[in-house]
Amino acid sequence: MQIIDAVSEVPGMNIIGIRGKMQNGFQCQIYEIEKEKSLSAWASELSRQLLDKNAVSQDELGIIINASISLYDTTALRNTSAPGVGHEVQKHLDAKNAFVFEMFHNDLGNMIKIASDFLSNSEHKYALIIQSNKFSDFLKDDKNGFCIPDGVNALLLKSSSNKIELENIHILSSEISKAGLSFNAGNEEALKKENIFRLNWNYSSSFVKAINSELKNIFLKLKEQQTPVITEKWFSEHLSSHETENTLAMNTIPWHLQENKQLKKHPLTIVSYNPFLAQYSVLKITNDEI
Repeated sequence: MQIIDAVSEVPGMNIIGIRGKMQNGFQCQIYEIEKEKSLSAWASELSRQLLDKNAVSQDELGIIINASISLYDTTALRNTSAPGVGHEVQKHLDAKNAFVFEMFHNDLGNMIKIASDFLSNSEHKYALIIQSNKFSDFLKDDKNGFCIPDGVNALLLKSSSNKIELENIHILSSEISKAGLSFNAGNEEALKKENIFRLNWNYSSSFVKAINSELKNIFLKLKEQQTPVITEKWFSEHLSSHETENTLAMNTIPWHLQENKQLKKHPLTIVSYNPFLAQYSVLKITNDEI
């Protein structure tokens, strides 16, 4: 399996959006796209752009994997049981041969591994991976935790004989905390604004230290392999104001691949964090053949 190309749109980085900061706690950035931007249309447009850029036909897609932590806007009711964004992308592209796999949220390493395993048993060569989130439709805990930006990423993968290895590393902490959603049933003001759910992080400082400590351990283990490592920063540890300005929470790995095209041509390690499982994934893409 190899990464052919990536396109990424994250407000505040490479497209217009609203930019702000958390009130206190861990100083991540908040990026929000304009309200009228439909998530499904946004993901469909970016996916078409990626296929056209690489002269790949939609008929060559074997699988489309979409991961969203958002209410689906594919119906007027905007609920969690509506057809997913991946389904809308498939319909928009007319990708009739592609199996669609919708995920609530998963890290990029596991998504790529799923796509690779699927392609190894498919007659089709290509996979489309999408990360699509629109958190401006949610109430967010911006006082203690982290905020995730709106964003859509699309990766194009191609089946090949090179080897990939995946390791999932769970955070070991007495104060383990997983992110979650809660229904705003008693919050009339939120419901009037169509903020149906609230994102709950509420991470203690000790758990944040455990997350950062594990990331440092991962980097130490990878230090000798002499291949590029890219990761997402979920927390900053009392950084200077200049460093904090550029600290993001999520959706940054595809952006790095888009901006650094040479990374896709060489062995690569991707380290991503899943807040809903409290685990890191470490995905190694090598030149070794299976």
